[in-house]
Amino acid sequence: MADNTERDCENQFDMVCPKCGASDEIDVAATVWVRLCEDGTDATNSGDGDQEWEPTSACVCRTCGHGATVADFEINTTPSPDETQEPERITRANAAMDDYRKQHPDHGEAMPRELLADLMHWCRDNGTDFDHELSLATDFFSDEQEGE
Repeated sequence: MADNTERDCENQFDMVCPKCGASDEIDVAATVWVRLCEDGTDATNSGDGDQEWEPTSACVCRTCGHGATVADFEINTTPSPDETQEPERITRANAAMDDYRKQHPDHGEAMPRELLADLMHWCRDNGTDFDHELSLATDFFSDEQEGE
């Protein structure tokens, strides 16, 4: 992955894609207040237009399709290629699996595939190419394993 320390940034949040360096087409999964309207929702007319996200919130570069967390996109926070993210990834995966297990205690050993199937549905419904994301995740995993 590219180093985020010396990048030009085109947004006020000091975020750039660690893969391609773009900063003008970054989408963040945020919590926002919206006004319910006859034809849908409107964030600009809500009583509280705040948008909030965390360092662990999902983030996607629409220029190259790279997906990670907000922390991964923040300038100066992306680890160098020789640093592994494995402990953090395992911690996040454990938290996700614990939450999923609480919601679906009957899935047992099938839980990883059930979660992946749910993610496939989520990607379809949100216009995200699951196969592309899986390919990128596989690349991340391989890169991190080579760095050990």
